[in-house]
Amino acid sequence: MVKILKFILPIFFISISYWIYGNVESTQFILLPGNIDYNTEDSSKFFNEHRGFNSQIEIMIGKATFHRNLYSFRFINGYKFKNRYFIGLGIGITYTSNYYGSLHYIRYFSYPILTRFSYDLTLKKSRPYLFTDFGLQLQTKNSPQCLKPLNIKFGIGYKYNLKKNVLYTSLGYSYCNARYYYYYENKYGLSDWYRNHAVEFNLGVQFN
Repeated sequence: MVKILKFILPIFFISISYWIYGNVESTQFILLPGNIDYNTEDSSKFFNEHRGFNSQIEIMIGKATFHRNLYSFRFINGYKFKNRYFIGLGIGITYTSNYYGSLHYIRYFSYPILTRFSYDLTLKKSRPYLFTDFGLQLQTKNSPQCLKPLNIKFGIGYKYNLKKNVLYTSLGYSYCNARYYYYYENKYGLSDWYRNHAVEFNLGVQFN
């Protein structure tokens, strides 16, 4: 967990610091929701992101309850409207691995189906945004970890303009209920339901 946070947190705080610096530097601009003042000399700082349908491809690494490592690939297709708002539907595949002691090693796949909402906090070329995902986590019958289907995630991210497309990073928190199968004294069992928490770092590209 410490190694992952050492990698994630510097990127996240650098992004936020860059955004704060950009806002301090351009306090002379007045923005109204959904509108841009193009009469200023520095209107090139603003990015009129493509409205309409676009796609997002992202990878995720994370850490969950009981020291589980998470790795995921996701594809989201959605609609951008009013400059700031995005709503989309996505699918993906998540790989989970963990050690229980020195002898018991588990790994399994799950398949998220999600709905995503996001909101851009400014209209600049590089800008922070808020997002929330909710949906289902599907599993195979022989998975050693049993997750209740409903999964909720929310977080904050930062977008970087790549001319036609957008590179984005985000840090999120997700929650679901889960239980796991175990082997003890020559018997297999199933634990009680517990709250499964995860911290996730995402890196993706949005194709406009």
